[in-house]
Amino acid sequence: MTEPKDIAKAAYGELRKTFRPGLARDRIELIQELVRGKSVLDVGCVEHSTESEARPVWLHRAICNVAKEVVGLDYEEAEVRKLREKGYHVVSGDATNFDLKRTFDVVVAGEILEHLLDVRGFLASAKRHLSAGGSLVMTVPNANSFNYFMQNLVYGYEVDGYDHVAFYTPLTLYNLLRKCGFAAKEMIFLQPATTEHHASSKDRLIVGLFGLIQLPLVAMRRSLCRQLAVVATPAA
Repeated sequence: MTEPKDIAKAAYGELRKTFRPGLARDRIELIQELVRGKSVLDVGCVEHSTESEARPVWLHRAICNVAKEVVGLDYEEAEVRKLREKGYHVVSGDATNFDLKRTFDVVVAGEILEHLLDVRGFLASAKRHLSAGGSLVMTVPNANSFNYFMQNLVYGYEVDGYDHVAFYTPLTLYNLLRKCGFAAKEMIFLQPATTEHHASSKDRLIVGLFGLIQLPLVAMRRSLCRQLAVVATPAA
C-alpha cells in the first residue's frame, strides 16, 4: 500500500518541474511579458474602485500598454461605467459565471482568486474563454510567505487580507488547477516591492525596509516569497 507521505512527495516532485528559475520582483513587468502582443481578458480589472486607475501600478493599464487587444471584466457596475467613459473596453459581469461569447489568447486574474467563493465557477468560465493554445495567468498571495508569518508573529493575524476568503500555496494552487481541468505549466515565485501601494511616507518607509530585510531570506528559500504567479492551460 502506498503511504500518504509517498503520494505527497510524488505530487510535489511534479509541482517542482513547473518552477521558473529565480525570483521575479516586478508583478507588472511579469504579466506584461506574458500578455505582450496577445488578445487578453482581464478579470477583476477595476481593483476595488476607479481610484486605482490613477495609480502607476494599475494592472489593467499596464496590460493595455502591451497587448494587442484587451477586454476588462468586473462586477462593480458603476466603476465599469466610469472606466468606459475614460475609453477603456470593459464590461460588467460575475467573475464566477460569465460568457462573453468569444475567446482570448490569455485570461488574466491578478489577485482575484483569494476573493472568490466559487473558484470552480471562475476556472470553468475562464476555460470557456481561452482560444486553442491559450493560457490562464493568475497571481495570488502566498500563504507560506515570510510576510504572513511575521504579521501573525507581531499582530496575531494577517493584516492585509481583510476581504480574502482563501489563501494558496504552490501545492494547493497546483492541485486546484489540476482538479478543475487545467495543467500548471509554470509557477513563478514573486517578491514585488509594494511601497507604491501606500499613501503615507511613513508607511512606505516601513514597508520598504521590511521588504529589504526579507529579500536575502526569500532569495535563499523562494517558497517564502510574498506572491505566486502561475501560467496554466486547459488539460488535454
